[in-house]
Amino acid sequence: MNRDETDARALPPIEAELQRVVRPRARVIIDNDFSGDPDGLVQLAHHVLSPSVEIRAIIGSHLRPGDPFDPSEQTATNAAAAAGQVLDLLGRTGSIPVIAGSNVGLSDRTTAIRSAATDLIIREALRDDTELPLYVACGAGLTEIASAYLLEPRIADRLTLVWIGGPSTTGSRPRRRGRAARNTTSPSTSVRPR
Repeated sequence: MNRDETDARALPPIEAELQRVVRPRARVIIDNDFSGDPDGLVQLAHHVLSPSVEIRAIIGSHLRPGDPFDPSEQTATNAAAAAGQVLDLLGRTGSIPVIAGSNVGLSDRTTAIRSAATDLIIREALRDDTELPLYVACGAGLTEIASAYLLEPRIADRLTLVWIGGPSTTGSRPRRRGRAARNTTSPSTSVRPR
């Protein structure tokens, strides 16, 4: 359901007024490891409550095997459930599609893992019925966006990836005191355009 389909009467008065006055400037797909540390859940609540974006989907992505926050083998499934709980707490149950991504990472740089999440990314990126730009906000691994690219390379010109997580270059080192930092704790398999 998009913001035009949201029943404004069900929203608190201030939110209904914001939706009336502030129109979305972008479409956003949120992809995060919501069963890990809670920062992604805070980011999710912020995005969902922002009237300046149209959230097209929320993707729960996997954690690294044995992660202490969720050592199960169903971390993407659990992440989607956690995202659904945030929507419930915000009174937005069912208003945004929540999809579990793959519960495992890519095995190499050329083999995609097709899922409902990758199909949704591709479908949204290739839409031609909107002028709103598409952003994919990833706060963890890049399995779903990388797989979507491998399955349909045309999406590269149709979206902007915003990513925080994982080493940004081979050999990245942990942050040193007093210097700019990159999050270097999440392993990833990156895909490079040909």
